[in-house]
Amino acid sequence: GVKLERSSNAYAASPESSPKAVSDEKVVMYSTSWCGYCKKARAYFKKNNIAFVEYDIEKDAHAKSQYDKLNGKGVPVILVGEKRMNGFNESGFERIYQNKS
Repeated sequence: GVKLERSSNAYAASPESSPKAVSDEKVVMYSTSWCGYCKKARAYFKKNNIAFVEYDIEKDAHAKSQYDKLNGKGVPVILVGEKRMNGFNESGFERIYQNKS
C-alpha cells in the first residue's frame, strides 16, 4: 500500500513537508532496549545535547518496517539526514554529524 505510507508516517514528517518541525540535522536511531551500542549512543546524544528520535524496532511495527526498508542488519542504525551509520562510535558519528550538508 504505497498510498497509505505518506499519511501513516506523518509523525516522522520529512524535512520537505515541515521545515519548522525538524531541524536539518535530525538524528534518527533505530534501536532495541537491550543493545549496548544503542545505550552508548543514547548517552552520547544526551551528553552532547544532540536532539534525536529513537525507534525501538522490537516494540514498534512501523519502526521495524522502516528498518527493513533500510536493509538494517543489527542495531543501532543511525541516520543523520541522508547519511547513515550502522552501529555506533563517537568518531564515526561526529564525522557524519559535522559534515552535514
